[in-house]
Amino acid sequence: MTQLVKGNTMYNYKEKIKKTGTNLRRLRLKRGLSVEQLASLINSEPELVLQLENGQAEEISFKQLDRLYYIFNLTSLNELIIF
Repeated sequence: MTQLVKGNTMYNYKEKIKKTGTNLRRLRLKRGLSVEQLASLINSEPELVLQLENGQAEEISFKQLDRLYYIFNLTSLNELIIF
C-alpha cells in the first residue's frame, strides 16, 4: 500500500476503513446473520468478515463486494463503504 503523507491522509484512510467495518457489522446484525453465515454467503472465511468489521482487512474481492451488495439489498456501495 502506498502511503500518502499529505496532511493526515493516512489517518483519514484508517478511519474510513474502521467506519466501513462498523457499517458492515451493523448491516450484518440488522439482517440477523452470524459472522459464519455471512462468510459462507460471500464464499469466504469468518476471519475475513471479522477483519473487515474490525477495520483490519484492507483487501476484498470485487466478487465479494458484489455479493455484499445483493445480500444487504443495497442501492449503492456508498451504503456500505464510507468514502
